[in-house]
Amino acid sequence: MTISATSFTRSPIPRRKVLIVGVDSAIGTALKKKLVGKGFEAIGSTRQHCHISSERIYLDLQDSRTFTILGRQTFDTVVLCGAITSLHTCEKYPLISKAST
Repeated sequence: MTISATSFTRSPIPRRKVLIVGVDSAIGTALKKKLVGKGFEAIGSTRQHCHISSERIYLDLQDSRTFTILGRQTFDTVVLCGAITSLHTCEKYPLISKAST
């Protein structure tokens, strides 16, 4: 029996859907660009209302009410790039910006 390459049907590889929390950051922006270039579907989250779009959902990790948007979507992977990076904000709100140990 001879098996040719056409004997096998390749099932399409599903597009992986990734949520990048904090896509407005330098790392989040670069990661999204890289993932999209590799064929992933990358959705970002933002806390900036002016950046909300079909590719950026509003999500504030300090406001659990905003988590309801996640209930309507499914993701294969979530990458956390969100952080408070402003030194002024960290000094003004030390309890909010302190990392858990």
